[in-house]
Amino acid sequence: MGDDIEAVKSHASTIIARVKAIAPDSRIGLMDYRDFPSRTKDERDFPYRDVQPFTADVDAVKVAINGLSLGHGGDGPETRNCALMHASPLTGVPGSGRIQRSARGGRSS
Repeated sequence: MGDDIEAVKSHASTIIARVKAIAPDSRIGLMDYRDFPSRTKDERDFPYRDVQPFTADVDAVKVAINGLSLGHGGDGPETRNCALMHASPLTGVPGSGRIQRSARGGRSS
């Protein structure tokens, strides 16, 4: 996961700029996931957690991304699916939608 985290950090500005170009009023949130503490025997691990609530503050999102670090499990399996299930409903975010790019590069929602 270390390589994945570093890739996100190095590409965060580009990704955020693309999102803002497509949807200037967009808000971005950030979640982190690691592993079940019961599996790793390390109470510092967690299945998922909200790191940055949805915000239009690009700098706050970049700070949150740069604060990501490796978990303590030391094993391969992670709780990606738990994090995705937590994030998928977008509950509590009135008027939210998803940004999608069509095959021709246009915007749809």
